[in-house]
Order: sequence, then C-alpha cells, then structure tokens
Amino acid sequence: MQDIEYYDKVKEAWTDFVDRDIMPPAGLVRAEVWHSWQRSKTTGLDPYQIEMKYCPAEILKKKQEENQTLIDAVTPIFETLSEDETEFRITLYDSEICLIKVFGAETQASKVWSAPSLPGALRGEEIGGTTAMSLAKETLKPVQLILAEHYDVRNHQCVGTCVPILSPAGKFLGAITFIEGFSPDCKQRLSIMKAFGKAIEYNLQLQTKYEYIIKRSGWNAGFTFDSILGQSPAIRETVDLARRTADIPSNTLIYGESGSGKEMFAQSIHNCSLFRKGPFVAVNCAALPPTLIESELFGYETGSFTGAKKAGQAGKFELANGGTIFLDEIDSLPLEMQAKLLRVVQEKSIARVGSTVQTSLNLKIIAACNRNLEQMVQQNTFRADLFFRLNVITITVPPLRERAGDTALLAREFLRRKQVVSTLRPIVFTDDALALLARYNWPGNVRELENLVERAFVQASLLGRTEIDALLIESLPKMTEQVADIPLPQPLPQGEGGINIPYHEGVGIADSEKDRIYTVFKENRWNISRTAQALGIARNTLYKRLSYYGILEARA
Repeated sequence: MQDIEYYDKVKEAWTDFVDRDIMPPAGLVRAEVWHSWQRSKTTGLDPYQIEMKYCPAEILKKKQEENQTLIDAVTPIFETLSEDETEFRITLYDSEICLIKVFGAETQASKVWSAPSLPGALRGEEIGGTTAMSLAKETLKPVQLILAEHYDVRNHQCVGTCVPILSPAGKFLGAITFIEGFSPDCKQRLSIMKAFGKAIEYNLQLQTKYEYIIKRSGWNAGFTFDSILGQSPAIRETVDLARRTADIPSNTLIYGESGSGKEMFAQSIHNCSLFRKGPFVAVNCAALPPTLIESELFGYETGSFTGAKKAGQAGKFELANGGTIFLDEIDSLPLEMQAKLLRVVQEKSIARVGSTVQTSLNLKIIAACNRNLEQMVQQNTFRADLFFRLNVITITVPPLRERAGDTALLAREFLRRKQVVSTLRPIVFTDDALALLARYNWPGNVRELENLVERAFVQASLLGRTEIDALLIESLPKMTEQVADIPLPQPLPQGEGGINIPYHEGVGIADSEKDRIYTVFKENRWNISRTAQALGIARNTLYKRLSYYGILEARA
C-alpha cells in the first residue's frame, strides 16, 4: 500500500472514531496513536474546535529561566538557522510541553499548524490532543506523526517530528520538534532529528561536568540579587539598575566604600548575565605582590622566571574564560600594569608571560574600587584610556549610612543567621538597641554591622541574656566614638543617668556594664524603678543584672 493511500485510510478511521465512536480496523492505527486518540476524546476535546492556549508572560519567563541549561545546550546546534531558511524551523519544549524557544524562520507548514510557533504555546495532550510532542513525552522515544494521525483536524496537513531530550537517568527534560508538510522524503527527517537529539544530550552532559568542575574549583558565585537585603530607595534603585544591565556584555565598574557589598553585587550581576554558566573568578588587585601581578593575571609558561612551575600556570583571565572576572580594588594597580591590562581589555585576548601565543577571551569584566577613578585620572595615578574602557556601565553601591531603615532589617537578619547555627538560647534586639544602631554612621558599612551583631550575640549569650539592648551595644568597642549626634526617641541626660558607656582598653565588657549599673543605681539612691528608667531598661531586666553582678549584696 502506498503511503498516501495508507494515510487516507487513517483519515477515514479518524473520522469514524471522532464522529461515530467506531474503532479503527485492527492494526491500521499505531497502538500509541490509538490510545492517545481515546484519551483525548475522554478528556472532552473537540478535534474540530481545539482552543489555543498560552501560558502568561511571567510564567513563560520563569520557565525559560528554569530551563536555561537546556536552552544553552540546544542553542549552539540551531543558532545558525537564518531567517532566510524558510523551510526549516525547530521549536524547543520544556518538560510540561510548553514552547520555550524557537529557532529559524516561520515555515509554510508551521503557519497552518493548530498552534502557531510562538513561545508560551501549550501543547500537552490534555490541551491539544494527540501531537508528536505529547507522544514523545508519553513514550520517551522519538515520534513522527503524519497527517490524520494528529487528533486536531487542523494538523491533518502536517507532519510533526519530535525527539525527547532525556537526562542520563532517563528523565524527560523537554523535546525538539520540526513541523513540515507531507512529502515522500519526510520520513527521513526522523533520523536527522534523532541525531540532533543525541547532540543536545551530549551538550547537556558536558555542561553538567563543566558546572561540577567550576563548583569544585571554587570559581563560582553564590550571591544573587535576591541575596541583597534592604528596602531603602537607595539600595533598591541600585539593585534595579544592576539587574537591568546585567545581561549586557559590556564592562562594568562598581564604586562603593569598603564593606558596602561590591563583590555581592558583582556575583549577582554574574548570575544574571549571559556568562552565568561559566566561572566567577575574583581577584583582589591590592593583595597581589607587584612582581607577580602579571603572571597571576595572565599566567606564565615553563621557565618564565625563577620559581615558576615546570608545567606553567594559567592566569586568572584564562581561568575566567567563558565566565566573569572580578577585579576588586582596581585602583591599586601600578601604572605599568594598567597599560598591560588595557591591551587585554581592548583586544579580549592574552598571552602568558614567556609566550607569544594569543588566547582569545570571551568573558565579562567587572572592576571595583572605593576611590574616585576620575580624580585619579586627573592626578595621573590612573590611566584615562583604561578608565574609559572599564567605565561603560557604572554601579554605585550606597554606604549603609545612606540606606534609611535598612540597619534594623540587616541587624535582625544577621542575628537570625547566627542563631540558626547556634545551640544557644534565642536572643532578640530591643527597640532601644535598634535605635542606637540607626544612629551610628557605620564607616565599615554592612561588614562592620555583621561583625558587631555577632559580637553582641556572643556577649549576650555569655551573660545569659535573651535580649540585646542599647546598654550592651554601647559597651562594645568603638561604638560610642562615632555615634551620630542624633537623639534617641526618649533621650536621657548625659551624666545624669545617660546610657553612653565609653569603652576603656583593658576593661572587659562585663566590668564596664557592672560599673555603670552600680553608679546609676547609687545616684538614684538604690531605687530600682528610677534606675531602670534612667538606664532605659525594664525593671525585671535590671533586677536580674543586679543579682548577676552581686550589686544587691554589695549594697547591703
């Protein structure tokens, strides 16, 4: 029987089934197709009026992000498909048979396909009936549906060829599909699509191994934009700018004071960029010995200098190839090294020390500093040409003192993290403690706040407390020296029961607190209520401290 005659018979069997519930002759329709027809009809789908369905744009975006590894594995194979190749178009579906990526141009066949090849199209069996995609997911095997084998009557002019993409464990990850009109050689397409499928699965395995190597090497970025805490306009605007520019491959320059979170932003940018699957290599330029800067950044060949490894060594730029290199404290590089770095930034290629062989680079460059490079250019301490090459996208991370309201949020979060990994009793900040933290100008920014929270947590735990109050915080080193001249909500007269306790070198925190409580207790004629009010703490808290330090017994 000729192919066209066979598919005419299938068309008759399809019509008998959907219109009159007549089963097709035994052996005429493939078992998997016949079973799918039955399921489609049981679902209540009308093959003459199947409704087109698409997932919302925000869901599609999430699906594309979740399947980025799959998209990255497929793209190199099909990215060369030109818009001029009007008879070749590949569609990529995720594990739920949602179209997430299209390669090539719209074909004549895809135009008559019941669901246009638009990202977001849903083609599962429960929505579109029997399709090559639904059967590929059902059988986990390559499938070709021809003409009336489709359940939707509008697809009876088409041939759909679909190959499932499976994980090494056999899990269905998605599928690639090619739609065309019927022709004598259309069955040959199945072999070609199978080969594409094998190539994609191989790419996935390479990516998995590559990501594993990156993770084991330590050249990976753990922070994302969701890791950056804060609700102040200053930090939210900065995060928004960094997020919107992250996937632009241009060089990025991050300004920010020490401890403000420049590397956290750099890692977040990397994880949102086109290079997120590659390594993230951070280099502290200030920590590199002047004599080794060039070999550390660009690598070296055998025998380049005394002490060099016999096999040579790759530099940081080479290690970062395919990913992101983060040059922290770029302002500390000597002028001579700046000239060599400029050549690499311009040409995107490097030669190891002792070699003339150029290695091409495909990476994102992020630089950071805590000094004004424009002023350094004017002072001839930083090359103008290098500055202009780096300063394409500029991100300025605000200092903590300019992030109104974020101090309390961060302090609570840092305290929560300390307690998660601790077996000590739960501890909380009092309102007066948070108010005091808000007054401090934080020269060390978020890093200093995190350090202070940890010290306060340890001291409170050692003293058996369940609260961290202003009295304890002010007893910690270097706090009162830089508190801004802003009153607390209920200020207390200084020298008359105030709570500012200066730290004295050689005097322990507990000793300093004990002395202050004793002095205020005595000034208030041993009255617990007035002393508690003067110190800004609860009466029961004061009583516990009086007992702990033995002040009640000493007074007696």
